[in-house]
Amino acid sequence: MTRSKTEPMLIPIDYTDCLHQTRSITNTTSLIVIIVEKDSVFQYLCSYLSRHKSLLSNFLVVTGKGYSDGLTLRFLAWLQDKFQASFLGFFDSDVYGINIYKQYHRKLKIVHYCGTYLMDSDPSSWLSISARDISVMINLCNKCSEMGLLVQRELTRGLFLFKKSEINVTNLHDHQLDYVDYILKKVEERNIFKKRAYT
Repeated sequence: MTRSKTEPMLIPIDYTDCLHQTRSITNTTSLIVIIVEKDSVFQYLCSYLSRHKSLLSNFLVVTGKGYSDGLTLRFLAWLQDKFQASFLGFFDSDVYGINIYKQYHRKLKIVHYCGTYLMDSDPSSWLSISARDISVMINLCNKCSEMGLLVQRELTRGLFLFKKSEINVTNLHDHQLDYVDYILKKVEERNIFKKRAYT
């Protein structure tokens, strides 16, 4: 986890006390929670944001380093209950990334699947899926209606093309954005959409 303008840290067991000591975040604060699947993406994103402090405010970046542990899920559920939090998830466009998203989706009322999307990336960076991937993807397709259309779309595209995309090896179409720029662009798009919905 990283809080705005601080170094990355482990989620403390007494996270309720830790966050209440932060005077900049109150129960009425709109909080952006960016969930990333991979630790390498988390580390690079945190490093980038610590050098560019004006890009975002009132945000947390969280990773479970793959499948999330119980403490992380309890922490996120607590944030959901105590703050006006928006949860934006960034996962690989493959069966494992979608399964990890599914784990968060079960615990949180609303966590948005924001990418990476297969068609957002350069086809030269796509990876082939295995026979096991195909079997698990078909099984997930039959059960994923509650996770939304974006997840269904990513699964069916992957099955149709026999390809997957990983966020940390993605060369993105849009002016060769690296994955940090990709994440920040998606966060900004989500914030603009949310603001329009309230006006």
